[in-house]
Amino acid sequence: QEMPTMRVKTLDKAVKEAKRFLKAADTVKKLSGTNEYIKGDPWYQSGQYCAAVKRASMDLSRALADVRR
Repeated sequence: QEMPTMRVKTLDKAVKEAKRFLKAADTVKKLSGTNEYIKGDPWYQSGQYCAAVKRASMDLSRALADVRR
């Protein structure tokens, strides 16, 4: 009999964190202004919204690492 390879709660957490990241990214796109910088690469400007995306990204990375274990 083959052993299970992934816990349900591990995948559920990764999906939850992915949705949280996507929601935060959508928010920053909608509410944050943009400003052109060097070489025409636009940057989002809004501390709190960008910080929320970064936190969600870190949490998603941790959840994905658990999936890979």
